[in-house]
Amino acid sequence: MTQTHAGPPKQAPEHPAPTIARRILIVDDNVDAATSLAMLMQLASNETHTVFDGLEAVQAAADFRPDVVLLDIGMPRMNGYETARRIREQPWGRNMTLVALTGWGPGGRQTKVEGRRVRRPSGQTGRPC
Repeated sequence: MTQTHAGPPKQAPEHPAPTIARRILIVDDNVDAATSLAMLMQLASNETHTVFDGLEAVQAAADFRPDVVLLDIGMPRMNGYETARRIREQPWGRNMTLVALTGWGPGGRQTKVEGRRVRRPSGQTGRPC
């Protein structure tokens, strides 16, 4: 019988590696979800701006110039796809990182994502929407 030893437990570094703070725009018509996500992002030293619909998001992206936009897909007035399209039309929005968020899934309001391919992040488990 052989045993494998991983060696002594690793110690946490005395000084953790610095993180890069990002400017993050959070867009969700669910006020509680948007506010909670903003608080989580702020805990990681990010600067956040939160809006609650797609029309506000386009203007906020122009004014705030975020590094990343966390964008809900299913919003009234202007959905996330149209919001993303309008942001991408602008010279300042062409290289902005847009991340789609949705609460839609099996049994939800919508189970297909308008014919678009949505990829799961690497390492994510579970059923895709």
